[in-house]
Amino acid sequence: MHGGHSGEFCEHASGSLRSILEAACHAGYRAFGVSEHMPRTEPRYLYATERQKGWTVQTLESLFERYTVAVREHAQAFAGQLTVLCGFELEVVPPDRWVQLVERYRPHFDYIVGSVHFVRDAGIFARYTFTPALPVGEPPVGVVVATASSPLTRNLPTHDCDRPLPNR
Repeated sequence: MHGGHSGEFCEHASGSLRSILEAACHAGYRAFGVSEHMPRTEPRYLYATERQKGWTVQTLESLFERYTVAVREHAQAFAGQLTVLCGFELEVVPPDRWVQLVERYRPHFDYIVGSVHFVRDAGIFARYTFTPALPVGEPPVGVVVATASSPLTRNLPTHDCDRPLPNR
C-alpha cells in the first residue's frame, strides 16, 4: 500500500511520518509505503504554497535529505510490526535533467511513484493552472511510462506478493 506524504516533509500533507506508520499498523497493514516529492532543483518549479511559506530549492533539498534518513530509521523502528517501503515521488522537471536527478536518488529507495505536476514547464498542481499549459486540441493528460527496459526501473527490486517483504 502506498501511503503518500507526511506533513514533516511536504507542505501540502499533514501528520508526522511516525503517526502515519502508527495508523497503518492500527489499520492492520503488514506492509506500507511512504514517499515524499523528490526535490525540485529550480525556483520556477516551487509550488505557490511553498513560495508563500518562504520555502526555497534549498528547503526542499534539506527536507528530502532529512526524509531519506528518517524513513529508514522508522523502517527499523517498526520492524516486526510493519514492513515500511521507502519511496519517492519523481518530478519530470527540468525537462533536460530529470532522469539524471531520479538516478541520483533511486539507489536509496524501494520504489518510485510516477507523477506529473508540470506540463511544458507550467505547473498543474492547482486545477486552474492546468489548462494554460496545454496547446489547443491536446488532451489534458500527462503520462510518464516506465517499462521494464527503462533505465529508471531496470534495477529496481521486484517482489513476490505471497512472501513477506524484507525490511531494508
